[in-house]
Amino acid sequence: MKSWPSALFASALVLAIAIVFASFNTAESQSRGAGFMMASGAAAFGWRINTSTGAVSYCLRRSDSTDPGYLAENPPVCSGWTKAVE
Repeated sequence: MKSWPSALFASALVLAIAIVFASFNTAESQSRGAGFMMASGAAAFGWRINTSTGAVSYCLRRSDSTDPGYLAENPPVCSGWTKAVE
């Protein structure tokens, strides 16, 4: 049973190294630099948010349809962007 303490220590060490390594890496979405986020409460509307400037645009679709043909032929109508947050 001498191997249990060694195995426990080794697994704790591997876990600690993984946590330290992960803390120094950003998520892929943070490093892409796109700077946009989408938010929605339903299929017919949503908000586009520029995470770099804070500007917001509201988008609306006339139907909740999920038919690919309808979606391809009827793009959403979006408002202009609000002023950037200073």
